[in-house]
Amino acid sequence: MINVVNSSLCLKFHRSVTKHLLLVLRRFGGTLSDYVHLLLPKIVIFFDFIEAPFAVRKTALECVEALSESIDLSEYASLILHPLTR
Repeated sequence: MINVVNSSLCLKFHRSVTKHLLLVLRRFGGTLSDYVHLLLPKIVIFFDFIEAPFAVRKTALECVEALSESIDLSEYASLILHPLTR
């Protein structure tokens, strides 16, 4: 995932791959609880990145919403809310 994030943000490479990756992460749900500290900052980058297409930004936000239903994200509230208030 980190390679997809870096290539999507830096090289504007395969935005559809990024969208599909976010959809897959939504489906994993609670099984990602051990890795949420690694994944969540990268997901937040997508909905904070102004130049990302609207579909990718929306999918990233929906991914965070879906993860919050199965994983306690209260520790990461400031990480999620700060980009949303801008």
